[in-house]
Amino acid sequence: MHQRLRPLLLGLVVVAMALTGVTASVTASAAPVANKAKGFDSSSAVTKADVTCLKNAGYAFGMLYTNKTSTDWKTTYAALKSSGMQAVLQQGFGTGAMFDDASAAVSTAQQNIKDADAVGYPDGADFFLDVETGTYKGVTRTEMVSWINAWAARIAAAGYTPGVYSGLPSPLASADLSSGTLPDVKVYWRSVSADAPDPAQGYVVTQGAAVTACGVSIDPDTAYVDTKQNQLVGSGGGAGGGTTTTKSSPALALTSAGSQAVAFRAAGTGRLWTWSGATGSAGGGTATYDGMAAGTSPSVAVLPDGRYAVAFHAASGKLWTWVGQPGTAGDGTATLDGMADGTSPSLAVLPDGNLVVAFNADVSGKLWVWKGKPGTAGDGTATGVGMAAGTSPSLAVLPDGEVSVAFNADDSGKLWTWTGTPGTTGHGTATLDGMAKGTSPSLGVLPDGTLAVAFNANDSGKLWTWRGRPGTAGDGTATLDGMAAGTSPSLAVLPGGKVAVAFNANDSGKLWTWNGSASTTGNGTATLDGMAAGTSPSLKVLPSGSLAVAFKANDSGKLWTWTGALNDPGHGTATNDGLA
Repeated sequence: MHQRLRPLLLGLVVVAMALTGVTASVTASAAPVANKAKGFDSSSAVTKADVTCLKNAGYAFGMLYTNKTSTDWKTTYAALKSSGMQAVLQQGFGTGAMFDDASAAVSTAQQNIKDADAVGYPDGADFFLDVETGTYKGVTRTEMVSWINAWAARIAAAGYTPGVYSGLPSPLASADLSSGTLPDVKVYWRSVSADAPDPAQGYVVTQGAAVTACGVSIDPDTAYVDTKQNQLVGSGGGAGGGTTTTKSSPALALTSAGSQAVAFRAAGTGRLWTWSGATGSAGGGTATYDGMAAGTSPSVAVLPDGRYAVAFHAASGKLWTWVGQPGTAGDGTATLDGMADGTSPSLAVLPDGNLVVAFNADVSGKLWVWKGKPGTAGDGTATGVGMAAGTSPSLAVLPDGEVSVAFNADDSGKLWTWTGTPGTTGHGTATLDGMAKGTSPSLGVLPDGTLAVAFNANDSGKLWTWRGRPGTAGDGTATLDGMAAGTSPSLAVLPGGKVAVAFNANDSGKLWTWNGSASTTGNGTATLDGMAAGTSPSLKVLPSGSLAVAFKANDSGKLWTWTGALNDPGHGTATNDGLA
């Protein structure tokens, strides 16, 4: 996800509904529309030739009604993009008693998100809701407010900026068009109706009386800057796809059958996606409705019942969890806990089936640990130890049910470990080993309960491994292999108690694997597959003892998976899904 153009406040739960027939791909970035630029909306079909004529007449953007099939809006969207004009999407007035049905708010938003995905509408762009009751005058203010808030929460959670078209008749007053009543609605569009309620913050777009231009009946619109300095934000002009340069990396888990489950932040939309596939296959990716913060990575695990569980840094800045069956949009749930900018959580499943997450907290910069049942807000607890800015922890469950966390400490920049029961402050311990600035460690638990950690060392930029009992300084040892600057390794424990590590190599930018006893020089092996700069891989050990890795490829920006035996260059396979 590119940098937010405006902050988003997310709703609490997103109801499951699969987004099918869509591939995560690179799209253009959202962009503000120039102040006082001319635009249009229309209930008639607007062809490519019409768009060309309107552009030549000085129009710069179009407001498109996604629920009006008569407008052939997808064709108009493509024509606007190819001509260098901007498109802004809107849920127009429903053909049924839309506002009479509270559940329709969710299904309407889900359809809006599917439509946005179908045309590559970028995250950060505005999505408007036409608020006027028409013939449904029995809708009360309370019902209308509840409906708008339910719709806006889902739109915001997907990474778009919810807006309202203020029309007549309406049960709302001007005072209702505010953050106090409609907290997720950020921008407003003024209808041609002079008596429609006006928000105190003003409008980012206003509508004029219908005219005929280029032979098409249109309502002329004008873009403005409101009193909160918000601008109208659309699709971004131009037919080309702009790439988003962030350092988001995928997360890999294995099912009980040994197939692979990957969570990642998708190109274009910046939303959480999951991917499922057998070893060496292109698999299949599925979108959720939940937007992720730019430059962050999710953490995934498989629950005993086969569902996937994901922890991620939401676009709102909060820690969120997501649970769903493979190939479904699943359910995303917000916690009450904020995360530090640019950081990512680490998730594990406790023996009782609850989720536990370690993360870098937003205000304090302390390590926090969260625990909760899947699909609940759960409960987060601060530890007494601080984390380095921009770094992320790695968590693992110990045989006794306690958890250990490895992290890059705030003052010293050294590798630290923390051990405790979720919901307690626990106990943190420093090691003697310094970590490269801005990098994060990877932790595993050996069969005897000893901890093993892989990390990018501070002075040498080499891969190091560390081994020690919980609560001890342990012992770190350099390998012979250099890591790419700013990247972090991924460690997994092998069946015999040794460890394997995947990492982004320094000179070649290729995926490398390493194996050996923790705290030995071990043996590193290059693969044939290049990794995107600044990204990190995710490693797991297959039931056969071979290694499986998920990573972002260097040339395509696609999700790739790799499988190979120890000390073998293995084989990488491309998926169809792009990573942000």
